[in-house]
Amino acid sequence: MLRVERDIVIARSVEEVFAFVSDFDNFTRWSTDVVRAELLNGRRVGVGTRARITRRALGQHFDMLFEMVHFEPPVRLGFKGEMLGIPFRSGLRFEPVDAGARVTQSGEVVIPPLLFLVEPTARQVLATTFENDLRKLKQVLESDGRA
Repeated sequence: MLRVERDIVIARSVEEVFAFVSDFDNFTRWSTDVVRAELLNGRRVGVGTRARITRRALGQHFDMLFEMVHFEPPVRLGFKGEMLGIPFRSGLRFEPVDAGARVTQSGEVVIPPLLFLVEPTARQVLATTFENDLRKLKQVLESDGRA
């Protein structure tokens, strides 16, 4: 199993950051390769919420279906799902620190045994995606007084 984790400190309160990230209307504002985010079971967000995310990668659009498995305001969000038939788990943790909020994004992907050679590339792509997402989240929240 491939596991990647990255974090960043954002100069906003944990509650503000959690509220912003857990609002699906904001997903395309901070996730650098997401072009569409759609809740599939109404506007309520919590454990059991299902969603479809459309990501742009390698010049293509890919749909990811997922379900929220953790919703603990303002501490943690967690998801499970699949993309292109490959299962994944991802999550965000929010921790208060002196400078604001530490946001940790993590992900686990089950690489099928026959594709083990792609694991180093997949690890780098996932790490880069998380780093870009977190930098964009920081930029949006620290420059946007409305967040």
